[in-house]
Amino acid sequence: ERYTAPEGALEEALSSIWGELLGVARVGRDDHFFALGGHSLLLVQLALRIRDRCSVDLPVDVLVRTPILHTMAAAVRERQFEAYLGADADSLAQDLEGLSHEELLALLAQEQA
Repeated sequence: ERYTAPEGALEEALSSIWGELLGVARVGRDDHFFALGGHSLLLVQLALRIRDRCSVDLPVDVLVRTPILHTMAAAVRERQFEAYLGADADSLAQDLEGLSHEELLALLAQEQA
């Protein structure tokens, strides 16, 4: 199988975590966690390390469904994005509450300018 290097900081971070857990020197973006020796106990450790290093909780069932490095990175990125939006969504809703349709349109036009 051909090696393809991880792309971006997130894939590199996951590659590093996988390498530590699996005792593998080089983990590529198309590598499969279970094919490299991963198992259920290591998945729990993987989830903990992802939480520590990427500041996101990724349930073990999501890890099982995304065993290829680049798919797992996409799942982590999605969770990070959801967490970011979730933190700001309430604040944004409060800011926009009570604005008229015209005020909302003016605000959007101002953002695009």
